[in-house]
Order: sequence, then C-alpha cells, then structure tokens
Amino acid sequence: MNDLKSSLKYSKYIIIFMFFILICVFLTSMALAVSIISDSLKTEVYQPSSNEQSLESASELQCGSTIYTDTVLTKNIGGCGDFGLIMGANNITLDCGGYQFGYVSSGVYLNNKSGVTIKNCNFYEGVGKGIHLESSSDNKIFNNWGSQTGNVIYLSNSNHNDIYNNRLVENPGGNEIALDSSNYNNIFYNSIWTFGGEGIQLTNSSNNDIYANSINVEDIPGFGVELYSSDHNKIRENNFNTYYYSVFMENSQYNIVWNNSFLVFWYGSVNALAFEDLNSNNNLWNYNGAGNSWSDFNTNPGYPFEYIIPGDGDGVDYYPLFGTIEKCSDSDGGFKPFLQGSTCVGNKCSIDFCTDNLLHEFACVNNLEQVTEYQCRGSCSLGACIPSTPTCTGDACSIFALD
Repeated sequence: MNDLKSSLKYSKYIIIFMFFILICVFLTSMALAVSIISDSLKTEVYQPSSNEQSLESASELQCGSTIYTDTVLTKNIGGCGDFGLIMGANNITLDCGGYQFGYVSSGVYLNNKSGVTIKNCNFYEGVGKGIHLESSSDNKIFNNWGSQTGNVIYLSNSNHNDIYNNRLVENPGGNEIALDSSNYNNIFYNSIWTFGGEGIQLTNSSNNDIYANSINVEDIPGFGVELYSSDHNKIRENNFNTYYYSVFMENSQYNIVWNNSFLVFWYGSVNALAFEDLNSNNNLWNYNGAGNSWSDFNTNPGYPFEYIIPGDGDGVDYYPLFGTIEKCSDSDGGFKPFLQGSTCVGNKCSIDFCTDNLLHEFACVNNLEQVTEYQCRGSCSLGACIPSTPTCTGDACSIFALD
C-alpha cells in the first residue's frame, strides 16, 4: 500500500513537469510565430555594403571611395587609374583643403548629382579629368587649382552649374574647362593660362555665360574660347592675352561677344584675334552700343569704323575700341606656390613673399594684379612654399613630394 501511494505521488510530479514542458513549448512557438509575422510586415531598409558606407573619418578615404556627407580631405589621392573620389549624395561639400589628386582618370566624379560643392582641390600631373560632372546640375566648383591635366573641369550633359575663382595653368594640348552638351552654366572669375590647348571649350552647348575671366594662351595652336556647334552663349567682360585666336567659332550661331579686351601676344602666321567659319553666322560682336577692345584694330580691314571678324562668317564689331592696353605679366606663369615670381603691370612690380608659413602669391587676374594668401603645409622661404617630405613611393606618388 505504501508503495502504491509513493508511485502515485511521483506520477503527480511527472504530470506537473510534463505540463510545464508543454507550456514552455507553446510559449516558444508563439514567440517564434510573432517574430516571423513581424519580420514579414517590416519595410525592408537598404544597408550599404562595406565599400559603400559613409566614412566617419576623412583619413579613411582612398581611391574609389564614395562620399555621402560633408568631407574635408586630409591627404592626397593618387594612382587610382579610374575614379579618385565619387560624390554619392546631393547637397554635400568636398573641401580638399589644398590636397592633390594625381594619376587618375577622373579626380572627383559626380553622376546625376545636384547641390554639391567642390572647392580647394589641386589636380596635378596624370589626371584625365580633374572634376568630372555627368548629368549633374546646380553644383558649385570654385577655388580649385589644376596643372598638367587633360581637362581640369569637364561637364557632360550638365546644366545650371557655377564654375568660378579657379586657377588653371599649364595644360599642354588640353582644355582647362570643357563643356559637352551642357547648358545654362556660369563660368566666371577664373584665371586660365594654357600652352597650346583651349582655355574654355564648348561643344554642342548653349546659353552659357562666360564672363570676367582672365584667359592667356601662349602657344600655337590654342584658343582662348572655342565654340563648336554651340549657340546662344554670352562671352563678355573677359581679358584675352593670346598667341592665337582668342575666340574661335565653328558652326556656331546667335552668340553675343561684347565688352572684352583682346590683346595679341605675338603677330605670327595667323595675325588674328577672333575667327568665324562659314557656318558661323548671326553672332553679335557688340551689344547695347558696347563693342570690344582690339589691340590689332589699326590693322583690321574695317579700321577706323568697324572691326571685321576674320574668317568666312559675317561677324562685325560695330563699336570697337582701340588703345594702349597695359598688360599684366607674371614671371612664374600664374598661381605657383612652389616658385617665387614677380607680377608686373606696366612698370609697377610685386614679388611673392613669406610671412612665417603664409605665402603671399601675386598673379594676374583679368589683367589686374591680385595677391592670394596661401598657407604652406611645409614651410615658406624666399617667396615660395618648400615641398614637404613624400609619404609614399613609386612613380604614381611623385606628386606627393609637393607641399
């Protein structure tokens, strides 16, 4: 009898334990079901891959990095082959802080972006396109510097952008600023100095405003502004100092050119400051009674009443100006912080000088003397920045020996 009671007692505990197990299984199943239903109702949120994530520190940037937030560059970018940096969002700013891009197909690349600002970037040696815009509008490009670069600033199918206060020098055979199928852009206050290339080239581009630029071309062939199949553009208030054609139009119509200063450096085989081909008609070379200043007006067939534009077009400046133009010259060829130079307007000259590590660099802008204060990252001595020590090796890093 006692054995039976004991057996019944243990059976009761077993039943209670089994019941507890069943409850746990039931609750676990319910929790799993709720989790599955909840996950099925969630909106899927895209998470960028490790290569696409925004970088918390600019020091992490490398060739091909995509930028999604405002960024201040803290090192040079070079030896990329394809893209240096890719702007991956609208309404952000890249401040290069004077650091350089080299040996890269496109230094800073925008595709279908707007509201982006790119400033204080240097493009030096081995760069196909310094700043490259594709189908991008309402962006600002300013205070950049380019040398020995194919196209420092290149726009394709990009509209309503502002390009200003850039210093673009020494690009043999290349274009400082090139627009292809790009309209309603403003190009102003740029200092351009090129050798055998085009200062500003427009191809299939219309309704752009090119004004208040200083454009120097010191070799043949090379154009100050070249228009190819480009209509309804404005070219005004620029200073041209060229060996070759200052403004060259091919298959371009209904453009307006006025209030510019055209100065020829050297009378060679061309002996002309402007040109229109047979298919360039209906262009205006004066506006509201204001023509252009031509240093060779006295040798033009229309002198002293009008300036006939050379070529097979029908261009005439009906309000030309003629007089002595006091030329601004810079011995080191523009903004070159690593060379001391002197800038002269007439007989008045200024020499680059240092204040501690701050360089006072004189240059010609719009045929006027202008001084820029530039903070050397290394040291400053005898009117020039002293290059800092290179931080990498190999041919692709030769640019990094610069400041």
